Amino acid sequence: MKNVYSFITQWKNAFNFNSLPKDGKSIVFYSEGKSSSPHLYPLIQKLIDRGHEVQLLMSDKDDPLAGLTARDAKVISHWIGSGSARTWVYSSLQACIFITTTPDLETMQLKRSKGGAYYIYTHHSMISTHMGYRSGAFDHFDAILCAGPYQVEETRVQESRSKLPAKKLVEVGYFRLDELRSSSRIRTPSDSTNKQQDTTSVLLAPTWGENSILPLCGEKIIDILLQSGYRVITRPHPQTTRESPKLIQKISDRFSTHDCFELDVDPAGDLSMQQSSLMISDWSGVAMEYAYGFEKPVLFIDLPRKINNPQYSELEIEPIEISVRNEIGKVVHPEKIPELPTYITNLLSKDSGLISNIRSSRAKHVFNQDKSACIGANFVEEIMDIRS
Repeated sequence: MKNVYSFITQWKNAFNFNSLPKDGKSIVFYSEGKSSSPHLYPLIQKLIDRGHEVQLLMSDKDDPLAGLTARDAKVISHWIGSGSARTWVYSSLQACIFITTTPDLETMQLKRSKGGAYYIYTHHSMISTHMGYRSGAFDHFDAILCAGPYQVEETRVQESRSKLPAKKLVEVGYFRLDELRSSSRIRTPSDSTNKQQDTTSVLLAPTWGENSILPLCGEKIIDILLQSGYRVITRPHPQTTRESPKLIQKISDRFSTHDCFELDVDPAGDLSMQQSSLMISDWSGVAMEYAYGFEKPVLFIDLPRKINNPQYSELEIEPIEISVRNEIGKVVHPEKIPELPTYITNLLSKDSGLISNIRSSRAKHVFNQDKSACIGANFVEEIMDIRS
């Protein structure tokens, strides 16, 4: 009965949204949920701070973006779920600016509308556009807000190979990174203090999938670190939490009684990043957010690459998630996992030079540090002026 009620409510909300006059929904955002909201929040907040009313389509009824307000504008939210109501709203959009961090437009179930909407994609990860995503994931957007020059290069090469019309590629930067850098500057000493005052905290934050750390060697790593005296914060990818709850429960059952173990299922995970001294990851894009946001190193367990596009090598561009590893940390072969405590000690030593390397890497790979939301809002307003 609950599912029937949700279905009816979502379709009612979809019809109510579509019935709004065009000038009442000139800026529309779509958010898949709590994992998307940190990547959309800075741009939405900047737009409503400037007096623009924003319509928000949500798959998650409790999306935190729904509560955003400003003095002269607000966010008006519409819960449409992830099923047929969402599909219909996508395909029936009338002329508006539509902004999302959900890829695969046209190539999966979500299609472009024939109603003249202008589709803008903003990245929710700093990884490459060609190895970590499905083929054609961004081909059908009108504009892409790019985090760095590598995303511009990859997109242009993809357009050339596929004979696609040139999209508007906006050198924006990365909203999420600016928020993390801001939080790292204003945190109080108590925020970054470990529960165990003299214990170094290590954040285990892998990607998702069968070849990621947690299913392959997660328990082994946690056990080694705990036995070596580290505090271990394990932060599963939100997709792992959804798709592999038994795995998460198994890890929790085994380690939850240990005083130095913590399981963090917050999709944002800001506090875990603040409290830890080092991250252990694999192919997760959060590694770049962590290193660039907090200027802390990452140990990469060298597991099989996360390849969602088997043809990625045809672009003849090395994905940044490969090239950046030795700029922001060190790569560890799985056979060397028992030696992780030694790697950690070496990376955290004062003479490692890693902070300088991280800063240089960030300057090279990221546009407009600390200014991304302002530049993104400027672009949205430019499109509004053109289309008005």
